[in-house]
Amino acid sequence: MLVDRLWTEAIVGSASTGDVHRRVEALLNQVNAESPVVNWGLTNLHHLTRSPDRTPDDLIQARIAWRAEVERYQDDPSAWIRHYFEDMIRDFIESHGPEKGKAFAKKLVRAGYLRERDLPADVLD
Repeated sequence: MLVDRLWTEAIVGSASTGDVHRRVEALLNQVNAESPVVNWGLTNLHHLTRSPDRTPDDLIQARIAWRAEVERYQDDPSAWIRHYFEDMIRDFIESHGPEKGKAFAKKLVRAGYLRERDLPADVLD
């Protein structure tokens, strides 16, 4: 997988951080938004390769976390997507309040990202 290879190159230093960052950025400009687990890995790597304060351990820990998400996604893509959007809704509610959160959740349902029965119970109240 190309994304995993980019993580490896950044960790072991077989490519410069700047090179990895540019290649990740190019992929982010092309990546299919319907693959949030891939987008998550790319955006994390993009952020870390841009940060002057990151350490090799930061890269290693972030890659471990991302690969765990990839495994969860591969085990049950539908459940992973539901949880992804449920977390997004909860974060939105926390930032913008319950009424705007409900409206956002309904927008996700209308767009086909979730079914109404997939919404967290606290959103439907």
